[in-house]
Amino acid sequence: MAMFIMITLIVPWTLFYYEQDSDVSVYGKVINSAAWVLGAFTVIALILGLCYGFIGFVDFPVQTLTSGMACHGVPFSIVIFPRPGRRMQRVCTVALIHYVQSVMLS
Repeated sequence: MAMFIMITLIVPWTLFYYEQDSDVSVYGKVINSAAWVLGAFTVIALILGLCYGFIGFVDFPVQTLTSGMACHGVPFSIVIFPRPGRRMQRVCTVALIHYVQSVMLS
């Protein structure tokens, strides 16, 4: 929540505050910056709200890719990379067997 407040309110406010003319008083800069942030936040909220209200659903196609280079289902920390000439698949199988045995024994 703190990150959301920083991104949407505090950072834009500081940008609007420090980019104003120097002949405006501090009070004027504070009020003017707050007005610009409120206006920008309102416009962005309206755009996002209207898009969600009218569209509201996205069919995002996902393609799953698999590779023989990584062991699936085995934590990366227990995979030992083979010496040159050995196949990764054999090492992954051995690592998977050791992983399953350790899980079953504990």
